[in-house]
Amino acid sequence: MQKKWFIGQFILAGVFCFILIFNFGIKPAKAYVEMNIDGNYFCCPGSNTQAFFTCQDNKAAALNLPGVTQFSNLPMYDLSHDTNLTSAVEEFCKKSLGCFPKIKPTCEESVQACTSWTYTAWSACYQEKKTRTVATATPAGCTGSPPDAELTEACSTSSCSFDDDCTSGKYCNTSAEPDICSAKQADGAACTRPTQCDGGVCSSGKCASSCMFDNNCASNQFCDITASPKACTTKKASGQECSAANQCSGKFCNDGKCASSAPLVCAPACDALHYYCDTLVAPPSCKVKHSDGAACAAANQCDSGVCTNTKCAPAPANCSPACSAEKYCEGTTCKDKKIAGATCTVGTQCTSNLCDKGTCKVTCTDDSACTATEFCNLTASPKTCNTKKSETQACTAANQCAGEACTNSLCRAKCNPGTCTATQFCDASSTPNGCVPKKANDLACTVATECSGGYCTNLKCTSAAPGACPGGCPDGKYCAGTACADKKADGQECSDLSQCTGGFCNSAVCASVAIAESCPGFTKQADCETKSLLCEWVSNACSSKPGVGQPCTFNADDGSDNCRTGEGACITYEGTFLCRKTCSGTDCPAGNYCFDAGGGKFCKTQQGDGGPCTDGKACVSGVCETGKCKGGEAPAGPGIEGGGTPVAPTGYPIPNFLGVDDPNLVVGRIIKYIIGFVGTIALVTFMYGGALWLISAGRMDYVTKGKNYMIWAAVGLAIVFGSYVIVGQIFAIFGQ
Repeated sequence: MQKKWFIGQFILAGVFCFILIFNFGIKPAKAYVEMNIDGNYFCCPGSNTQAFFTCQDNKAAALNLPGVTQFSNLPMYDLSHDTNLTSAVEEFCKKSLGCFPKIKPTCEESVQACTSWTYTAWSACYQEKKTRTVATATPAGCTGSPPDAELTEACSTSSCSFDDDCTSGKYCNTSAEPDICSAKQADGAACTRPTQCDGGVCSSGKCASSCMFDNNCASNQFCDITASPKACTTKKASGQECSAANQCSGKFCNDGKCASSAPLVCAPACDALHYYCDTLVAPPSCKVKHSDGAACAAANQCDSGVCTNTKCAPAPANCSPACSAEKYCEGTTCKDKKIAGATCTVGTQCTSNLCDKGTCKVTCTDDSACTATEFCNLTASPKTCNTKKSETQACTAANQCAGEACTNSLCRAKCNPGTCTATQFCDASSTPNGCVPKKANDLACTVATECSGGYCTNLKCTSAAPGACPGGCPDGKYCAGTACADKKADGQECSDLSQCTGGFCNSAVCASVAIAESCPGFTKQADCETKSLLCEWVSNACSSKPGVGQPCTFNADDGSDNCRTGEGACITYEGTFLCRKTCSGTDCPAGNYCFDAGGGKFCKTQQGDGGPCTDGKACVSGVCETGKCKGGEAPAGPGIEGGGTPVAPTGYPIPNFLGVDDPNLVVGRIIKYIIGFVGTIALVTFMYGGALWLISAGRMDYVTKGKNYMIWAAVGLAIVFGSYVIVGQIFAIFGQ
């Protein structure tokens, strides 16, 4: 019996091994024949040398070359197609017969040539192209490259994460779902960054082809104000010439050259009359200035103060007495002016007063041929360089004006912003904006800053503040309807300057600085930057930084703005960027609330009954239902948007932290806060009981204590939530 059982087991084991061998496909190595052409190839069974020669003859004849009927008379090289014909035919026949290179001393299956390949699935569409790469080759372990290592196919919609993912002329549209590459937008289309625009400029939320400020351009560009029109230009690398630091990628412009660090200085400072600071040595040291003809790298190294073509040159001419109109001054001598075609360096050397690209000319083609104080008069015949016009002279374009603005066909000073005098206002009807005289009484107006009398009532200029308060109002008060009210601090809403303690109402916001205030007339950027708290260098001019209520610019790339220090932050609301006093939530004056405009918070007047609201903070009563304030009164006052100036609640011995006036609402809010606090304590107690249970490790005293904490905490929570529902109903009833 045991023998039979053992024999049966042996038979079963043999069958099992047979099945394994069959299923795993254990096969003997294939036999390949060695082709005796050059001893370097193996061929599939059935191939032989004669078959290879026959293939060569047939392929040579198929080429249809003159006089070629077999491989032996095939020319070796085809010059017209730059092809080695004999090598090409040999390779063709080797592949046809299934031959592969001999890379091992014996014929083994592992060195077979690959006969087919599989590819991966198509990739996502990227830069209008999707790809597939080789995944596997057949037979396994074979050698050889596929016909195409990568397959490509064009696609119309490209997914993206950044603008750089898209091809030229497109940007990454992150407002789509999913993000896709979209065609760049034309001038006038809405934008949030310059890369969305065809012209490469995003100014005031609109695409444009010309810029006004650096923040209209991409982060690696600056606004080139010397171009016509002004254009966004790639920032310059270190060592390139510059006139201002904003032109340089390294953020510094040292002695007319871009750099990545601040200029080195000598300590103590050099005597500027006879020495210059040599920063090429360490440490920097004072050196004697060079005479004319000596090598130089900057003008401050020369006695004359002039460095031309790396050589110190004589100082500019200084003739005394002055030369006549027919002559020009060279050194200390008056010389005859040059005729058209002669070489020149400045226009004063030419009879036409026009030196264009080193040659005296009779006519100009654009302003670039004229000096900084001239413009090319295209209406004259011939076209000549004329002196720019002074303020109030007739004009047709801004380039004709010394003030750089042509408003209502008269030359004006450009305001960009805050360069107007106290008797002017910035007129936005021209591009660029121009300073024009303030309007007399009874002329049409939109804001008080347009009026010489200081008030704009019912869209007409006046000299008196609106209102009808008997006997007038004392100092520190203004007339609101028929009652006197406290004047408003900087940052609060206003309709005219009589309402403001600071004496100015800029763009419906109280301020202590008038929009018309201007910086000193600095003509150099370095001088302007000495007053960096008040002034900024904009469009090659020193302009006042805006104060509270004045228009401002916001740089979305780094979050900076140009508001004057201490005059708030640049916040946009209802499409307008203004410097506004910011708030944190509880620091607004009575009758105001901290309004979140999305880009920042500022104090805004609370609304009376029926006024628009988003929450109770916007309402005098503290109650906002279905987008409107419920309860509370704000006395009507002319010119106050949203129902007048609210009267702040009085008589509280302590600040009203609850933000409501109605006694019912005060009690309800106190109960609500107490319930929230008690609920929090119950929840913490429940968690503490659970923690005791978890760490009990079998100790029954800990288990019992933890269970008791959890049970009574749960009961407490049930009571709290039940009370909340009941009190909520009571609160709703009394709130009616």
